[in-house]
Amino acid sequence: MELLRLFVPFFPFVASSIVRFQSFQNSNKHEFGLDDEGSKHCLVLRFNATLINLNLKEPLAVESVDFTSDRVKLVGFCSARNEMEKHSQIQASWRVAKQRKTLKFVFREKRMKRSTAHAEEIRWTLGKVEFTDKFKGRSVRFASGKNESATVNAPLNQKFICRDSINLTLHHVRYKDIVVQLVPVANQMEVQPITASFGLGNNVFICERTRRRTLRESFRSKMTIFSGILLGIGSVGMIVGYSFWKQMPTAEEKGKAMAADERRRECYENLE
Repeated sequence: MELLRLFVPFFPFVASSIVRFQSFQNSNKHEFGLDDEGSKHCLVLRFNATLINLNLKEPLAVESVDFTSDRVKLVGFCSARNEMEKHSQIQASWRVAKQRKTLKFVFREKRMKRSTAHAEEIRWTLGKVEFTDKFKGRSVRFASGKNESATVNAPLNQKFICRDSINLTLHHVRYKDIVVQLVPVANQMEVQPITASFGLGNNVFICERTRRRTLRESFRSKMTIFSGILLGIGSVGMIVGYSFWKQMPTAEEKGKAMAADERRRECYENLE
């Protein structure tokens, strides 16, 4: 009876996951997520994860997780179309020897201030990340801080795209931190946790780190082209200058020419 009471709070989550939403894993497209009742993708993710456990020593401290692998089991639920504050989550579980590991991502709708204006904007955000390690009946749970995972966010109807890894630090009151690194697959990370099945989310939102790096690379490229143009102009100028200099008579040649002119003038005068 006591066990049943403990299970009751989790029943809606488990029931909705089994009845309404089915997981999918596509290794060809490197995508994973959830399908709704109409077999449409309602939560689509594309990334791998690297777990860095600061409580362990190498090589046990680092573990890579491919969410499209058969050994990873997915459960979760998507936000409803008529939901006032949209909320979705997905949980990945896998085993390593006798350990059962779980990584959970929770996405929420949130009003956030835009950096370029004082107005607020409705966005979805990665509200929380949790990692649980269960071994011999004991479990330890690490969770992200209040704003730790908020770096992954986008306007409500847009897909988050990033070409750079994102580090999220998870904490525990007694143990050292665990770093969850979200790693792009095939040079791109995609996160679309809300409105994926509503025909929305076709627009993309590029993460700030990738935008800055792209601008830097574009600036370097333009500077390289500009430097090449200047170098080309300088080289042409040097060639023209050198040709002009070669065509100009030297001081000795000028002296000989003047002497020859003087002799010709004297010859003409003697003839007269």
